[in-house]
Amino acid sequence: MDIASVPNFCAHEDWWERTQDWLAGLNLFFCEIESGENGLPPLPPLADGSLCIAAGMSPRGVRHAVVCKYKRDKTKNEHWLTLEHDPHPSSDGVKKIDLVGWLMVIDPSKSIGITKAAIEKGGG
Repeated sequence: MDIASVPNFCAHEDWWERTQDWLAGLNLFFCEIESGENGLPPLPPLADGSLCIAAGMSPRGVRHAVVCKYKRDKTKNEHWLTLEHDPHPSSDGVKKIDLVGWLMVIDPSKSIGITKAAIEKGGG
């Protein structure tokens, strides 16, 4: 998808609803969970290596969001996030994560059809 085709949702007061409506057209939903006691939300068992959005206060004193990778060690029953991308030039991330969100498929049967079409066209 071309980045230019993604609307600037934050330019509107109802950005959350606009975001969810736009994602629904792609068979997606953005789910978010606030953090727990240890600084990470009680995350569901996501697949190791899944990407997510982590938000919190930046070292600059403003709310900020970064892209993280979910990691888990089943043997120790532990999970954590590693920073994958910070859109701010400093790459300082966030001081403490207070919210984590990720995309979920609304109707998997529709996604399977999209995947099959992509594979048939060589887009895998």
